[in-house]
Amino acid sequence: MTNRMKTSKLVLLIKGIGVIFLVIGIVAAVMGPIEMYCFYLFGSGGRFHYPGFGFGSLMFANVAVQIAGYYLIAAVFVPLGYGHLTLRGWARALVEALLWCWMVVGVPLVVFFVLVLLQAKPLSTSVLPLLGLVCVMLYPIAPAGLLYFYRRADVRAAFDSHDAIRTRLDKIPLSILVHGILLTFFVLVHHLPILFNGLVPFMGSFLVAMDGFTLSAFVILGLVLLSVGVFARRMWAWWGSILYLVFMGVSTILTLLKVNFQEMIGLVDFPAKEYAALKNVPIESVHMLIVILMPMLLALIVFIRSHRDFSRIQMEHDS
Repeated sequence: MTNRMKTSKLVLLIKGIGVIFLVIGIVAAVMGPIEMYCFYLFGSGGRFHYPGFGFGSLMFANVAVQIAGYYLIAAVFVPLGYGHLTLRGWARALVEALLWCWMVVGVPLVVFFVLVLLQAKPLSTSVLPLLGLVCVMLYPIAPAGLLYFYRRADVRAAFDSHDAIRTRLDKIPLSILVHGILLTFFVLVHHLPILFNGLVPFMGSFLVAMDGFTLSAFVILGLVLLSVGVFARRMWAWWGSILYLVFMGVSTILTLLKVNFQEMIGLVDFPAKEYAALKNVPIESVHMLIVILMPMLLALIVFIRSHRDFSRIQMEHDS
């Protein structure tokens, strides 16, 4: 097989991936508005309504997060699909960065995916092996395989040969791009406490209500500024990112070692039906601690590794 034929088949494969990405993005864009109908199903007079459903309840947060997830998937996959179909260099760079980010934060997201499935419908024991296989594919097999594919020299050449124009995204070092996307992801994560009575760990205790909302607001603002600084390749943003992770990590450890799961859900003031279901869930604070700290530790490693690129850029700027 000649090199031209190999390149032609590779380009066809890349465009096929682009079609898949585009379909995923379009389906998610359609599902977002449709999912909003769930608010009517659980609202007053709805088929699944129960006392207390609304802002602050677990089901309200579940539906809201799913809707936001659909829109986020659409916002990511539609441009990536277009970028693959047109063989834009920024698409390859962006998907590689996103895959590295998934390797960092994938564990808690897969856990959330499983919890949503279990909450939606009890699963039979015959389905559990299939669910386990899906989870293993989501993390780490599929992202690791895709990373191997996108890092291949011939894949890079296929994108570069069709797109000679380098955008600002192409010029950002991979480590810094991953760093900035992770900070943007943390911005989204810190909106979650708003759905749960402002529940935020803070140095050995949970802040709730207005105290938690206020802390979340300042953390979100700080992370937005850090994200801008990282994408602008400023060293102060690197230091700020490290301090943020250390602060949140220490706060989470001190709080979850002191406050158990039952005390935590009591602070949220869930509706009686939800609280009755949650209090029997076999979850301990240490389980939550492991799931939360794993991506934070991986993110810290990513941030530390990006220091070399920040230093190099800073030296070039100073000279």
